[in-house]
Amino acid sequence: MYRLVQEEDAEDLLECYSDAASIPLFNSDNCNNDFNFQTIEEMSGCIRFWLDEYAGHVYVRFSIVEKDSDKAVGTVEFFARN
Repeated sequence: MYRLVQEEDAEDLLECYSDAASIPLFNSDNCNNDFNFQTIEEMSGCIRFWLDEYAGHVYVRFSIVEKDSDKAVGTVEFFARN
């Protein structure tokens, strides 16, 4: 399922965003980083940034949550492009 990303997702999402095999697969077009996070502080900071961007109506990022475990396993972003 999808839901707005939240700061409580940091530990779960760090597993995804610190995985060396996954990092080359991330689409970082128009982004200011490469989605390579190695610490919980980096991941938490990124989530706060995503939430600030959402509050400013720039874009929205949802967590992809596995229903059985209620674990955030990734994210997806939606935005408008002119």
